[in-house]
Amino acid sequence: MVLDMVDKKNQKIIMQLKKIALINAFFIYAFVVTGCQSNPPVQQRVTHEVYKLGSSDKVRVGVYEHENLSGTYSVDDTGSLSLPLVGRFTAKGLTVMELEKLVTKELKENYIADPKVSIEVVEIHPFCVIGEVLNQGCFPYAYGLTADKAIAFAGGYTYRAVKNKFVISREDGTVVHGTHSTPVYSGDVIEVTERYF
Repeated sequence: MVLDMVDKKNQKIIMQLKKIALINAFFIYAFVVTGCQSNPPVQQRVTHEVYKLGSSDKVRVGVYEHENLSGTYSVDDTGSLSLPLVGRFTAKGLTVMELEKLVTKELKENYIADPKVSIEVVEIHPFCVIGEVLNQGCFPYAYGLTADKAIAFAGGYTYRAVKNKFVISREDGTVVHGTHSTPVYSGDVIEVTERYF
């Protein structure tokens, strides 16, 4: 009788351990499966014809059957990009398609008979929020961003902020007086001003 009680107790413990092991195995599997998935390249969120490269952008260049020419490269502060065999050239202001054409042309004219070049943007330069927000700083750009979402990235307004009126300085030098629905682009600096009453 005592042995039966001990066996039943042990069986209960063994069953509970099996359940815990099964649950842990599920979570480990879920973690491994989701952890192995990579984020889609920024290119999938940015239209080739619309987005123009800027300083600090990173691009992945692939040249079919020429792995030594393939890799990830950054546009420097001057707007230049340096690629093997192609050299240093201005990339700032080019679309991805224009950059592909330029690299293909340069390789074809000087080195490879029929180069197959693919380029994708893997990291876009940030936008910045300054002034009367809780967390001033620069944040990763996401396609389709508006001023209200940019303010949310910065933690929202301080109590002194003028809400729904912003000064947005664009990379091309233009200044926009915007509202919550004003589009924000990579490289923009959004200033939230202080109210005086």
